[in-house]
Amino acid sequence: MGGAVFVSAAQSVFVNRLLQTLPSSAPDVDPAYVAILGATELRSVFSGPQLAGIVDAYMVGVRGAFAFGIAVAGSAFVASWLMPIRSIKGGSSKSVATVTA
Repeated sequence: MGGAVFVSAAQSVFVNRLLQTLPSSAPDVDPAYVAILGATELRSVFSGPQLAGIVDAYMVGVRGAFAFGIAVAGSAFVASWLMPIRSIKGGSSKSVATVTA
């Protein structure tokens, strides 16, 4: 479940950074249309300086998503070292047969 939450959070970081950057890198392009269009259709719909600005905005979004992933992985690594090591075995070494008998 944690993986699904962090994947959707990274997608949110990507889209938010994309939408924040598009007005400055490609001012004549509708940011909502680019977000809905997807990366595979960009080259067939846009060209020239519009496409260059959109690709720059995509790179800002991808960098943000990767930075989020690195931060989450780093914090999980640190948290794993802070957890105490405990045995998950039962408290006694008696078998089930001797306890029920």
